[in-house]
Amino acid sequence: MLQSTSVDRPLLSARVNLLTYSEDFSTGVWSTVVYGSGTVAITPNYSLAPDGTTTACRVLGTAPGGSDGGTLRVSRLIGAGNPYTRSVYIKSNTGIAQTISICAGLGSEGLITVPSSGWARFDVASSAYSYIWNLGLYRPDGTDATCDVSIWHPQTELGTTATDYQSILTDGSTYASGPPIAQLYDGV
Repeated sequence: MLQSTSVDRPLLSARVNLLTYSEDFSTGVWSTVVYGSGTVAITPNYSLAPDGTTTACRVLGTAPGGSDGGTLRVSRLIGAGNPYTRSVYIKSNTGIAQTISICAGLGSEGLITVPSSGWARFDVASSAYSYIWNLGLYRPDGTDATCDVSIWHPQTELGTTATDYQSILTDGSTYASGPPIAQLYDGV
């Protein structure tokens, strides 16, 4: 097969995303964690993602009384002390801007403010707690009491700069970079 349009050609690349099952939040590698009197619930395939598919996952967490609350987390030991960047697309489900934590244990540098409307990609670089991808109301410093967002395409990678998302469909042996297959060969 040949693809004359260069931007639609598949890419051969090394694995970048260190997460597994980056598009399936119902697998056992993803878990919910509750701190104190907080709560958390996830709903896979809850809303429209930026690509128009119903594949975005809802994360609904609470942190009553200013305590730590609930989070969606994947923990995978990938080596402490290295600089890592965590990234994810996030959209508010409430129409209200929300300040939440994108990674555990980072303090104020892990806080992000999700806009009241539309999708945005967020990334946070740090070497602290490098084995955890975490999103929700983990820390009380400045976070809202409720987190109700949709998320899509989480990624953790080495370095301090977020790169294009790389899909990790299973345990890490099946991954893809570049445009979806349907775009590669006109669906054939």
